Amino acid sequence: MEKWLLDSEVDCGFVNNKTTALRSFDIVQLKTEPLLCVVSDKSPLHSKKHISVEDIENAPFIMPTYQCFDDLQLFFKENNIHPNIRFENMNENSIFSMVKHNLGISIIPEMIIPKGLESIKVIPLELEQTRTIGLAIRTPISPAVKKFTEIAENWCRFDKNIV
Repeated sequence: MEKWLLDSEVDCGFVNNKTTALRSFDIVQLKTEPLLCVVSDKSPLHSKKHISVEDIENAPFIMPTYQCFDDLQLFFKENNIHPNIRFENMNENSIFSMVKHNLGISIIPEMIIPKGLESIKVIPLELEQTRTIGLAIRTPISPAVKKFTEIAENWCRFDKNIV
């Protein structure tokens, strides 16, 4: 998305406010959401109320290599966390399946986690971590992008289950 914006291929695009390198665009914050740990009901961590740094370092970890990869890298670096990465996966359904089969734990953005997952528990992190989704906008802003931005902001403001 950042490349498309920089190359003028798109007029606006969704970006992660914390990890974007875009500084020459207007960025409208749309939603901040927590990153949460997912564990199997067979995991020794299943009964915990919060997942600690030690838990992350000692359990086999499934590293998402899509949307939240940069967020997790930043979180690990800022908190000197060295996860025991056993697998890397870019498909959230595969990650949930691997967690369900007790192959490891993972950390996923809240809006990616479906409701009613069987055999998987969602647990907050002891060191709270969030990601912020924004809309990066090229300037000068076109009337269509201005209207799209208004609609996106209103949609996010009124429907808490979306971006």
